[in-house]
Amino acid sequence: MERIKLNETDIRKNCIFKTVIGYSAFTLLEVLLVITILGLVFSTLTLIFKNIYESSLDISSKSSKLNLRAQTFWELTRSLYGSKRAVLKNGTELYLITSGGQFYGGVVKAIYLFKNGTLYYYEFPYPYGSLYDYDRKSLIELGHFDRFELLALYNGKEYKNYPRKAGLYKLVIDNDTFYIKTF
Repeated sequence: MERIKLNETDIRKNCIFKTVIGYSAFTLLEVLLVITILGLVFSTLTLIFKNIYESSLDISSKSSKLNLRAQTFWELTRSLYGSKRAVLKNGTELYLITSGGQFYGGVVKAIYLFKNGTLYYYEFPYPYGSLYDYDRKSLIELGHFDRFELLALYNGKEYKNYPRKAGLYKLVIDNDTFYIKTF
């Protein structure tokens, strides 16, 4: 019997061949099953993260709308509290002579107007002339609301039109109701 000398490369090939032949590999069914399970896991995770992302956007949107309503309430409170003269028309227009202006120091003429779902603000640094005159080009957009209504409360009644400064106002912005006490 003749002895065959095998070099190192032949030995490695022989070992690899015996390993593959000697052991069974994954079947196609097993591979497909693992891919299906991984697909279900990743699709579930994607759905969960999508829902979390949408919820955070919804919370962020609600938070910014609430912040806008609260900011409007505080600006109106400051303007009404510092007002010397106030005239309310139709529950959507407020004309003021106030020391609580947003842009100018001292006593100013300030106007709040709600038209077509948008609240506008106008301020003039001098309280001269008619209280109802304003430059339409100088209106500043404060925000968009579904509902904005300001009512003067006097003797237990609500007034949409009130020719002087009231002691208490009811402010309705969207679904929130605020009360503003001026004295």
